[in-house]
Amino acid sequence: MIRRYNYTDRLRIPRENVFLTWLDDKTGTLQFDATINLELERLLDPQGCVFVEAYSGPVVMRFPWGTVAHPQASIATKLTDFPPGLKPLFRVRVVDPGDERRILAWADRIAPLTPDEIESGRRSILPVETVDLGQRIWNLRIESNTFFLQLNSAIREPQDITVIARDADFIGLVYPAVIRQILAHLLCGPESESVESNHEWLVFATALAGAPPPDINHYQTDDEFRGKIDDWTDDVIEKFCNQQRAAEMFTKFKKESEVPHG
Repeated sequence: MIRRYNYTDRLRIPRENVFLTWLDDKTGTLQFDATINLELERLLDPQGCVFVEAYSGPVVMRFPWGTVAHPQASIATKLTDFPPGLKPLFRVRVVDPGDERRILAWADRIAPLTPDEIESGRRSILPVETVDLGQRIWNLRIESNTFFLQLNSAIREPQDITVIARDADFIGLVYPAVIRQILAHLLCGPESESVESNHEWLVFATALAGAPPPDINHYQTDDEFRGKIDDWTDDVIEKFCNQQRAAEMFTKFKKESEVPHG
């Protein structure tokens, strides 16, 4: 059973102090590695126990990671409790070794980097998962205000689904709908009050629109606010499509796909 912790007087571990990466052992089961810097604004108990937790919905896997003084990776980090292809989020906890199990420091909502992200030096704000979706081609999964584009793992012909997702028709038809769902969730969804203004998707959308999202405090009614959000989101999507030259590239892609190959 997963023991519960006491969160009194805990320190926040900066996101940049936690470096998680995905590992591929060719078996199809995801596993990870972690490097954690615990030099914080206040000294931690050297005997504090370090744990790395993977979570998605009600499923949690906890991995011991040594102590503050002697961090040590867990021998096995395979995520066997999660469905194939699903990429859980992670949190780090440093726990007092005493019976109170008091949290000394923590970090949450961390997504490991893929090898491509490490090589490019750029983190994707929409990680891709290949999972069983039945007859659906794609789905947007939401976890703690983090978003995952799920693609159907059964699609392997004529191209692997992860390649198809970069095609012009997929970008033009799917991504506008994805953007609309994400912004609606962040600005009008059940967790909207906990969304920080520097959320990576709001930063991205603001850069596209050239203006931040409407402030709910400036409107008298929820309907008026939602109307302004819809207008702002339409502008974001239009700017995205302009940036991608969506209609032009869609037409070109379709013409090329109709050319017979000898």
